[in-house]
Order: sequence, then structure tokens, then C-alpha cells
Amino acid sequence: MMNIACIPNLVGGHLGGWRHKDAFDRPVMNLEAFIEMCQIAERGKFDCVFLADGNGVRDRPICCLVQILQLSAQNP
Repeated sequence: MMNIACIPNLVGGHLGGWRHKDAFDRPVMNLEAFIEMCQIAERGKFDCVFLADGNGVRDRPICCLVQILQLSAQNP
């Protein structure tokens, strides 16, 4: 059996994707856009959607990052 996953990227896979006329106008922290992409993947019978947590941990002091890592280790 093959499992198919989706890794949504709101600017696309091309470096110039943000310039496309149909590109999302807010590619960062745009929950509505991620929901739309997940619904498209669901209609396509994808098995998994991976949402990176980079937006949640960027530009944080190192103490916050340590706490996040500790919590993720406790709750797999």
C-alpha cells in the first residue's frame, strides 16, 4: 500500500510562486488558506497533511524553544 502525504506551502514550490496571480496574498499564518489546502488534499484522498510548526517557534527566546521540545517529548 502506498501512503500519500501533502506538505502545504502557500507560496508554492517555485521561488517565484508568490508572484502568480492566484497566489495567496498572506502566505504566513494564514489559517484559512491552510484549511482550504487540507480540504483539497482530503478530497484527493491523501492520507496525511503535514503542517510544520515553524511559525510557532520562530523568533522566540531559546528558553521557549527548550520548553516546546520538552513538551513534545512528553506528548508523542
